[in-house]
Amino acid sequence: MGAGPQKYVYSFGRLGGHSLVIARPSQTGTVSAAQCAPNVSQQFLDVRFALVVGIGAGIPNPPTCDIRLGDISVGIPQDNHPGVIQYDFAKYEEDGYVLKGSLNKSPSILISADGSLEEDEIMDRSPFRKILWSITKKPRFKRPDTGDYLFKEDFNHIEEGRDCTECLASGTAKFVLRDMRRRKDPVVHRGLILSGSGVIKKPQDRQAIQDDPQICEKPLQIQFEKLLFRPILGLNLDPIRDVITVLDALDECEDDDIKLILQLLPKLQQAKAVKKSIALHEIPEMVIKCDKLLFLEHRFSEIKEESFLRGRVLPPDWPGKDALQSIATLSVPSFIFVVALCRFVGDKKWTPETRLAAIFKDPAIDSASEMERVYLPILNQAIFGQTEREEKQLVQEFQAIDGAIIILDSPLSVNALEQLLDIPQNDIKIRLDSFRSVLEIPESPDMSVRLLHASFRDFLLILTRKQTVHSGLMKKERMKK
Repeated sequence: MGAGPQKYVYSFGRLGGHSLVIARPSQTGTVSAAQCAPNVSQQFLDVRFALVVGIGAGIPNPPTCDIRLGDISVGIPQDNHPGVIQYDFAKYEEDGYVLKGSLNKSPSILISADGSLEEDEIMDRSPFRKILWSITKKPRFKRPDTGDYLFKEDFNHIEEGRDCTECLASGTAKFVLRDMRRRKDPVVHRGLILSGSGVIKKPQDRQAIQDDPQICEKPLQIQFEKLLFRPILGLNLDPIRDVITVLDALDECEDDDIKLILQLLPKLQQAKAVKKSIALHEIPEMVIKCDKLLFLEHRFSEIKEESFLRGRVLPPDWPGKDALQSIATLSVPSFIFVVALCRFVGDKKWTPETRLAAIFKDPAIDSASEMERVYLPILNQAIFGQTEREEKQLVQEFQAIDGAIIILDSPLSVNALEQLLDIPQNDIKIRLDSFRSVLEIPESPDMSVRLLHASFRDFLLILTRKQTVHSGLMKKERMKK
């Protein structure tokens, strides 16, 4: 085990010839899981693979996708996707959508191992039955007596209790008839998994996705029609209850999208069975600042802990309340600055104190433009301490590499950038490393490098125009002389 404080109680065991360590996060959810993973890898330096175990709800679509209670989904890379597509991390464009982030592809050896397991299933020699039999012998691990009921899409569930007992007792439930399986063994479904963090409770929403699995790729107007307008139109609120729909971050949409959404919202008035109240409002700056302070305190405590685990002890009072207050004040009303700064300061290749001090010393921190306050210090640090010749080379390579990333419609991998720009792969990786606070850079050279926020593209384009105008004015001045 590595040095440093333990945050989890670990269980140890073996599976075949492999040693296992199991850690259980203190809370459920993706955030807790994401915090748990790096802690385990730092405590156990020889860990080769990490597996997140959890539960999820599938959307059955028999007969093409007859997924049932207890079945297993395996994400297999296909069509340049890593196996799991996070549809709720996307930017919607006029003719579809662009993913803002993606998961890393599973290690090749695990994909190969799954292929071997699939062969065992085909040859009817899968170990699942034996493993499940040994588990279900324990009383508390038996399969529930309740059957796997699939309710029809137009049935509104009774939201009382922890299971579907009330729905079954209501006498109004309608079921989808499905063929009996010959065995009760779980079925393994392989392919791309469309994953989202939200639970789709409304049957109208589930039906919309069943009818059109590519709905997330459709234009905004079609999505509004199928995912918002039609479900609200078909609501049967008996008994009467409040239904609140929140459209967040409208101000971050493109101007044309904002205009379209505001034109579409009044259409909801056609749902006569529902009394509607549409409110467009901004969150007060004081509330935003308090939220940012909470985020900063949490993130900087993590940076201090990560630094301690790497053998670097930071002062107990670092960075101090005044520094956090300054960051929160400078970044109002946007969270972009806070997130970018935390990624910048938390870069493992530097000491956090040095990175934070560099931010506060940079003249750009006093700029009237929020984008300059966010991004200029990051650009300046990338060329800090270089000679004039080295600085010129770095700027040229940065313009070539990042220019390709921000201008092209489809994100490119490091391998693709190497072929396109004729720049060695190692040079590309070194240049990109300086911009991890604003770029998502996967470990695999085959995965796409993406912007963390579209505002970085806007900033670079504005900066380029400013430099072009400045160069033109200097040239005219020299000609006059």
